[in-house]
Amino acid sequence: MKKLQITFFALFFALLALVGALSLFGPQRAFSETENRTLKTRDSLKFTLASGRFAEDFERVLCEQFPGRDQTVSARSAALLLTGRTDQNGAYVGKGRLFQKITAPDLAAAQREAEKLKGLASSRPDIPVYVMPVPGAAAQLGALLPKYAPVYDPAPVYDLFSAEGLRLIDLRETLTSPEDYFKTDHHWTLSGAYKAYAAFRAAKGESAPSLSAFTPQTVSRSFYGTLSSKVPGARVPPDEVRTVAVPAGVTAVADGKEIPVYDLAALEGKDHYRVFFGGNYGILELTNPAAPGGTLLVLRDSFANCFAPFLLGDYAKIVLVDERYTAVSLPALVDAWAADEVLMLREAGFGS
Repeated sequence: MKKLQITFFALFFALLALVGALSLFGPQRAFSETENRTLKTRDSLKFTLASGRFAEDFERVLCEQFPGRDQTVSARSAALLLTGRTDQNGAYVGKGRLFQKITAPDLAAAQREAEKLKGLASSRPDIPVYVMPVPGAAAQLGALLPKYAPVYDPAPVYDLFSAEGLRLIDLRETLTSPEDYFKTDHHWTLSGAYKAYAAFRAAKGESAPSLSAFTPQTVSRSFYGTLSSKVPGARVPPDEVRTVAVPAGVTAVADGKEIPVYDLAALEGKDHYRVFFGGNYGILELTNPAAPGGTLLVLRDSFANCFAPFLLGDYAKIVLVDERYTAVSLPALVDAWAADEVLMLREAGFGS
């Protein structure tokens, strides 16, 4: 019996050593498609005895380069779901879809943005300043959430932007259909973006062409978004990604480099939402010499990527600024681009 125990422990520790060796000396992956995040590799290890970081980084490499990690992560997620755990890694597993978990909006960030925009509206009364906070799917589709799941109320954010001088576009009564949001991603779909575009046109006293007039086209039926990366064990069907036609002569310049409006190469990877301009940039300039309008400055997050193509026929120039990647003041941006209108378009929770 004792000999059998010794053999068992010897095999167990040999297996641990083998797995550790494979994790440390085997092929290294810098990115996990399943989790949609970067992984720690052995090349990033730095031996610094004084800081104590080496042990932490070493342990992280062993965990993140573990053989079969993706399968293990998915199996763990599925096992948690079987126990009734519908809250995993910042996401909820709802009825036929996933939701981003935001329990409280970042009111401090919203307050800073509101004060900045109010200052602009006060100092430049000739420039219309529109604000369009985008309520998240969890705030809009409560009937599809798991029972008792706490979510944020976007009302305080809307209250901040209800100040005199700002033209608030309230989408809470507009984005009410499950078709307005992806099932596996936190962004809105082309349907949701179109409804927001129509609301923007209405705020300016204009009607919007029908969605069919933009010639929607499905470019993917196999999109698993950021939320599926958080809950890889959830059995939620993939999403469709649709685009609209781009007027002839339109050019797109991102941080000084010309890019396509639709980066079809993104469809070869996991994040098919990146088909819109290839991702996020500090300053994205769209030009259409044939358009009748002037210049629109958009203060945005990634929700604007799907929204911007609808604007291409309306403005000669659209400048989309992601303030996470730029440090230029708002008045300087307005002056630099001679903006005729300003639109803030950001998720109402004011997250990333």
